[in-house]
Amino acid sequence: MADNIPYYGIKYKVVEYDKDKFVLIPDSLVKGYSDMIVFRSQGEAYPIPVNDDDYRNPYIVMNVRALDELEMIYEMDGDEKFYEDNKDTITFVDLSGGKGNRTSSEINLGVLKKQGKVATYVMDEAIPSALLNEKALNELLEVKDQKELKLLIERYKKDLNSFSNFSKKGVSKVTFVDGKPRSIETDRRTMIAYDKVKIEEAKIASRKDVSYQGFRKYMLERIFSHDEEIERVVLALYMNYTAEKGDSMKSILLVGPTGTGKTETVECAANYLGLPYVSVNTANLVPQGIRGVCMEEAFCSLLERANKDVALAQRGIFFLDEFDKLNDLKLDIKEPVRHILLTYMQGGVFPVATEHYHFTFETAMLNKMYAGVFERIQNEKSTMGFGSQIGKKIPLGTSEEIRQKILDEGYYTEEELSRIRVILGYEELTREAKKDILLHSKSNELANRINRYKRQFNVSLVPEDSFIDALLDLLEHPKSGKKKTGMRNVNNEIEELLTYAERTICDEESSKPKTLVLTRDTVEDPRKFDLY
Repeated sequence: MADNIPYYGIKYKVVEYDKDKFVLIPDSLVKGYSDMIVFRSQGEAYPIPVNDDDYRNPYIVMNVRALDELEMIYEMDGDEKFYEDNKDTITFVDLSGGKGNRTSSEINLGVLKKQGKVATYVMDEAIPSALLNEKALNELLEVKDQKELKLLIERYKKDLNSFSNFSKKGVSKVTFVDGKPRSIETDRRTMIAYDKVKIEEAKIASRKDVSYQGFRKYMLERIFSHDEEIERVVLALYMNYTAEKGDSMKSILLVGPTGTGKTETVECAANYLGLPYVSVNTANLVPQGIRGVCMEEAFCSLLERANKDVALAQRGIFFLDEFDKLNDLKLDIKEPVRHILLTYMQGGVFPVATEHYHFTFETAMLNKMYAGVFERIQNEKSTMGFGSQIGKKIPLGTSEEIRQKILDEGYYTEEELSRIRVILGYEELTREAKKDILLHSKSNELANRINRYKRQFNVSLVPEDSFIDALLDLLEHPKSGKKKTGMRNVNNEIEELLTYAERTICDEESSKPKTLVLTRDTVEDPRKFDLY
């Protein structure tokens, strides 16, 4: 047996992108022992694919080499160079031809991914071609030196030769955006999305890589001013994520004003966990057969986001927004919808039959999340003034207090609300909280613009403190006289204030690094900014 000899291998994540068709994505270098069928490393056992069924495992190990072999090939640091040579090689495996007819093809994206200005490499009647986008064409046209122009063309030719080699293995098209391979097409016309960022998210989403501490850190870096609530959300969803069939699942209701981060909480959780996710406006729900949004259609949407994997869709996140608006439904359909919701909430089975789908959807293991303003529980009724109904804002209170207020105001019955295990209040954001979000959160419109401008235009966006303060002043004392609360209004205002600057950046687009500075003057007049 060779088990006593240490080996190195490449661990691959296996993704089934169509029936009996798989893409193998390099995950890491592993060290362990091999008996030619199984690779054992740190207490884990991974199949070394021999039979077709081996590709149906979440991870496999291939390219197994003994250390002495690597040292002969690479000399020093053989293991590191070995992984470096393989980390960008994506492998396609097709088992659809039946037993004994397995086919595979490879493409090494490392050779091509540095070429950011070429949009697409494609085989056109067996001839490899490069389709240049506008940036690439402009780069060629702007070159004055003949030698430099020749080098640029040789670079494209070199990459074309590499692509030609890949095409012999079944690859007919590779599309790039900003230097990152976004899709690969084989000669069987099977398309695979390959975005480096998405691949990293897919790694996060594997059950082995998700951790409670990692999830908690990710959420607290993005949702501010609700630390205790986020702790509860993370704990509930992590327990759901690690639950097995038969374990109890925790549903979550987020209550609070618009723009406090309720929807952002759900979206960030779905991103980290890598779960399929769908959002439905409760006020738009109707029974099946009536024009509008029905639960069955929403389940179809969730199935599509799970790549038609019913088991995965049934473990996804189903978000019912504006959950306080059920009473706004027309009276003749309200009761049927409430009955459907109760079946859904307690973990029922829904037969789905549409023009394109026929399947049974079970909600027992679904992550059920709800959110709503529930305005009547936030406002103290005034006892003064003729016709006055709404007074000052009052604190939401504890989870149990919120639950009782919802019952008292008649939003839901005890039977309905008892199906929701976790109820959390999101209080209105203070000025300090909004400023903290703008300066430090990884999930807000300003942070998104900073990242995008740097990535797309090589422009560093610098918002001065005076810009932040003036922006918040504008929302607290707008010309209309109506105070605008919530981060949604902040993000909308940022969109408006950056319109002129963004237009200028696009007009003056170049590879030269620039800095965009926003000041108090920018808030007063969006045409006043510094770009140098």
